[in-house]
Amino acid sequence: FDFDHTLYSHRTKTIPQSAKDSIKILQKKGIRCVLATGRHMLELEHFPEVFTVGLDGYVTIDGQLCLDAGRNVIFSNAITGRALEGLLGIFGAKRIHTILCEENCMYSNTPKDDKIQGLSYAANIRHPVGEYTGKPIYLGVVYITQEQEDWLHTVLPDCNFLRWGTE
Repeated sequence: FDFDHTLYSHRTKTIPQSAKDSIKILQKKGIRCVLATGRHMLELEHFPEVFTVGLDGYVTIDGQLCLDAGRNVIFSNAITGRALEGLLGIFGAKRIHTILCEENCMYSNTPKDDKIQGLSYAANIRHPVGEYTGKPIYLGVVYITQEQEDWLHTVLPDCNFLRWGTE
């Protein structure tokens, strides 16, 4: 089940009872029910109801980090090679607000600037400023404008990009 606007209604700020009932019915038939989302597990903690549904697992960060019902990692796909080098270069330069996502934490390279408001679905979440820890990175969020996209493709040629904002 997708999280945003499928399992979880942002209009009612809840998971509909019909969805909870459907999950139970499917599970009784032996069908495993998992949450699939682009969000990090830490972001899901802002919606604690999701952990009361009894899901069988969680596919987070668009499949980069998958967990079982007990939130134990069962699959991971960290960023490596040139992609990691390029991302760490951007993060370390501290000229562009960037967030790194590890298994159990998310942190940014600079304090959030109000001018990035609206550039991401997660723009309202404040992440602590930190330094790269050397642990595997599963997602990098680089807050760029549309005009900076071509530059970013040259710095991260092996990466896929998704734009959430319109600026």
